[in-house]
Amino acid sequence: MSTHHKVFAYGLLKYPELVDGLIGRHLQTQPAVLHGFRRMNLGPSLEDGCAMIVPSPDHLVDGLLITDLTDEELRIFDLFEYVPQGVYARSSLSVVSNGEQVGCFAYTMGLKANPDLLNGDWQESEYLEATYKEFLEQTIPAFRLEVEQGSGLAPWSEWAETLTTPTKK
Repeated sequence: MSTHHKVFAYGLLKYPELVDGLIGRHLQTQPAVLHGFRRMNLGPSLEDGCAMIVPSPDHLVDGLLITDLTDEELRIFDLFEYVPQGVYARSSLSVVSNGEQVGCFAYTMGLKANPDLLNGDWQESEYLEATYKEFLEQTIPAFRLEVEQGSGLAPWSEWAETLTTPTKK
């Protein structure tokens, strides 16, 4: 029997058409707020970065609580969020949704993510205008194909490497 997981979405996973493309179905969501975190941009530039939440006591992050993920869909989210590469980590947190505290997962800064690349707040509207359409039409189908073929590697893995701290030789 599959467990249904909850995930707090604060970046691209808030967009139903993107999630539909990732997992092939529409998910149930409800508004949620994460206290004690800030949504920042992780990347070499605002145009070539991604949303990342980091602890920050005086901030809060608005997002959506996805309430009905299966085990397999959670695995797909992990691949999409570069959990195996260490860019993100799937963390257990608590959000406020419908006036109640709700335990859930959220994708937070992974051990290999380069903190030197945090460069201000993630500019959602600018990202959507500059990149989202291409991402939705090209990257998501390529990712889905990779998942279906069992390779489990995101097609933009080279880009993910630019977000990690270089290893010392």
